[in-house]
Amino acid sequence: MKKIFKGAIIILVIFSITQINAQTDTINFTLTSEGLVTLGQEVNVLSTLIKKGDTLIWDQQIEKGVNTNTFTIVSRSEDWDQKKSSGTITFNMVIEGYNSEFILTGEKKNLSAHLIIKMSNTEKKEVLFKIDNITYQ
Repeated sequence: MKKIFKGAIIILVIFSITQINAQTDTINFTLTSEGLVTLGQEVNVLSTLIKKGDTLIWDQQIEKGVNTNTFTIVSRSEDWDQKKSSGTITFNMVIEGYNSEFILTGEKKNLSAHLIIKMSNTEKKEVLFKIDNITYQ
């Protein structure tokens, strides 16, 4: 009985360590953008994109305050050098039942982010952010 109990404790410890590592392997960051392109039009609007855990939050400064959109990340691909702030990060996400994709590419002084929200099989909304700054949490 003691062997089973010790075995169960070891399994729980290994599972806990694996869960902690899985949560910390992802990169958390904040992007700021003073302009974006949507529907072929350049728009001067301050945006902040905050990635924390399995969530991406897009805050837009608008005339009446802040408009916030919260995306749930369902899968990710991160080929990113945090020291150089370069590479590619791709998130597949969901917002209010719509599938979406976020792609961050480039190098520190030339970063861009592309957000695609799939409204249906044929309709999608696309936003291209001009990234001014990236910081890490």
